[in-house]
Amino acid sequence: MVDFPKGIKRLWNLWNIRGILLISLSLQTVLTLFAPLRSRTNRGFPTSLIWSAYFIADWAPVFAVGLISNDSDRTTDSDKAELLAFWTPFLLLHLGGPDTITAFSLEDNELWLRHLIGLFIQIAVALYIFVQTVPGNEVWMPTTFIFLAGIIKYHERTLALLHSSLDNLRDSMIKDQVPASQYYQVYGSEGKVPEILHTPAVVPLQSNEQFKATQADLPPTPLSNHEVVRHAYNFVNVFKGLIVDLIIPSRQFKKSRKFICERAEEDTLRLLEVELHFIYQVLYTKVQIIRSIRGVIYRLISFCAIVAAFASFHFRVNKNNFHKVDAKITYTLLWGAVVQDIISLFKAVFSDWTVASFRGRSANILSRFFDLRKPKWRECETEHFVRRKVLATPVIFRRWSGYVSGYSLIRYCLKARSQRIHKVQSRLQLLISGVTQTCPIREVIKGTKISFYKVFHIFRLEKVINLFINLYRLEDSVDEMLYKSREPLSLELWQFILRELKSKAMQAKDRKIATKMNSARGGWVLQDRAHLLPYVEDVSFEESLLMWHVATDLCYHADLQNQMQQFDYDHLNFSQRNPHCLMQQGWQRCCKILGDIDGR
Repeated sequence: MVDFPKGIKRLWNLWNIRGILLISLSLQTVLTLFAPLRSRTNRGFPTSLIWSAYFIADWAPVFAVGLISNDSDRTTDSDKAELLAFWTPFLLLHLGGPDTITAFSLEDNELWLRHLIGLFIQIAVALYIFVQTVPGNEVWMPTTFIFLAGIIKYHERTLALLHSSLDNLRDSMIKDQVPASQYYQVYGSEGKVPEILHTPAVVPLQSNEQFKATQADLPPTPLSNHEVVRHAYNFVNVFKGLIVDLIIPSRQFKKSRKFICERAEEDTLRLLEVELHFIYQVLYTKVQIIRSIRGVIYRLISFCAIVAAFASFHFRVNKNNFHKVDAKITYTLLWGAVVQDIISLFKAVFSDWTVASFRGRSANILSRFFDLRKPKWRECETEHFVRRKVLATPVIFRRWSGYVSGYSLIRYCLKARSQRIHKVQSRLQLLISGVTQTCPIREVIKGTKISFYKVFHIFRLEKVINLFINLYRLEDSVDEMLYKSREPLSLELWQFILRELKSKAMQAKDRKIATKMNSARGGWVLQDRAHLLPYVEDVSFEESLLMWHVATDLCYHADLQNQMQQFDYDHLNFSQRNPHCLMQQGWQRCCKILGDIDGR
């Protein structure tokens, strides 16, 4: 048995509960302030910070409740027991978590039943600790108020997880169904009528005349901030059914297609980023609860209870009976609860949901604050000296990161690290680069030949790390970190993609043509190369997807090599290249490689 020094034991006995309480409050503050950055940046450090705070925030209050329960049974000081009973409901508040994050992944939403059972257990433990101090508890009134607020907060999180679970989300949308008699009007006379036909039915079915009148009333481009948010809100209520594999009415689909085809590329991008932001908040935050009437009532009661507890403790409780440090920690917990509720209220008022729900002059005034969130672009240079426009909106005002992920199977097979195409530097990197441009230590660092791989090899850490990875089966996670690339979505690439989608949408006016286009696996690109079509049509979808991936990668590098040989870099313009010609060349190279592999 290890015998720790008496100083360490005394420090632990003095600060174990106090320290865990402050750590729990700090984690709630970190999640309140930084959790929204998860959807706005692709940087590893903020994501790791949020991930760590999210998981430790669930562990710290439970651990603190256990310490308080154990200490309250052994203590003979009534004042200390009363204060411990007052601290326990704050841990219920912390378990409820902030409004900015309730789940880190979709699987977390499915654990709502576990949180419901945890709610009952924590309430029972808190009541047990509180009952031990009755009667004669001078802090019973603020304890009761915080206990009420804690139950409401934890209940809000459990409800948010329940409503965000995929099964419940699907069931809630099934309530609005298309009647069987209207099925043929919406989907045509072909096919069998399903038993349950899902549809969000946010926008009611309309006649042709009503549909044309609605289309005629669409606002002209460019869209204002309020119009972007309002239309995104309407569309997300329709198309969020795709998340849970529900059927979207063809009339709603045609309406959205016509709307998108009449918009400029940048307006469409603004619309999509607001839609994605809405969906993210539905799945990972408390927005579905706090935006409802029930949620507003809950929030009003909990905030009033916290303020009443603060006033009761400050004016009615004699703080001289407590240790000065304990009194300061109690005030810190109270102030933390009040400030977090005020921040949540501020975020709720200045949110896209509020703009979407308002109409008229009030919405226009509120939407002016969202000018800072409008996408801003700046030019950057690629590795091939081509100028591209990438998103330059400050991270704090973005709705998404502006980056897309890529994965090259060829690089993975060759064990080659991913290579950045765009030379994008953040403002902080530009500042540091400018400061250290003339710093002598810069040359010293550049002149060193020591790398992390050599350090690992010298200290034999590589074998230990590989053993750890294989033991816990982390190969996929490590491969993702090593070989997944993140590139900014350039404005030119987005314009090219949207133009192609619009052209396909205009061609798909007929039902048969639309069905043929939806079932195609890239065959339209290879119409002039009939001998290549079996590689696409006579294989499974997964195989054709992998083949197109390899063909695109080969095509990209072959095109770069040809351009380097024939043109000067200053005159390159990849956006004007014929994509169909490039894809055919890539497929020829891909099929040649596949043929060589089959021959071997």
